Amino acid sequence: MYVCICQAITESEIASAVGDGARTLDQLRDRLAAASCCGACTDLVADCLDRFTAEPRHADVSTASAA
Repeated sequence: MYVCICQAITESEIASAVGDGARTLDQLRDRLAAASCCGACTDLVADCLDRFTAEPRHADVSTASAA
């Protein structure tokens, strides 16, 4: 699912960035440019960040998406 339409960032790209060590919204902005344009997706990006950092690093994105 697309999370940031302006930058075409998907939920799985956020999960991958978290798997690579991103732990803050600023780090996601630096790595992916997520939530860096219009800002409408900032809450959704933050929600994904919270969800993916709360799960084990080896969690499957498709399982996390179903939650």
